Amino acid sequence: EAGHRILPGFSKAAFDAMLEEIDDLPSAYDLAAPLRKQLDEESRDLIMEYLVAVATADHEVVQVEAEELKAVAQALGVPLPSFLVSEPEMSS
Repeated sequence: EAGHRILPGFSKAAFDAMLEEIDDLPSAYDLAAPLRKQLDEESRDLIMEYLVAVATADHEVVQVEAEELKAVAQALGVPLPSFLVSEPEMSS
């Protein structure tokens, strides 16, 4: 499986268990907010550039990804780099 090739020790069972509790995880804003005081502005900008690069790696940023990126940028107190948000596909 891809998980085993990419992440040594990957466990599908553990991953599935984590997904069951995904709603209990802190928000992206809450995770990023403490970094605002811990990191300088250049480091916070680099984090945002990296996150946008990851989100755009598949050449598609869906609305929920865009909202999470915006929340992290706000929490870090840095501008959100520009990117295009994909339009949802309409089923026929």
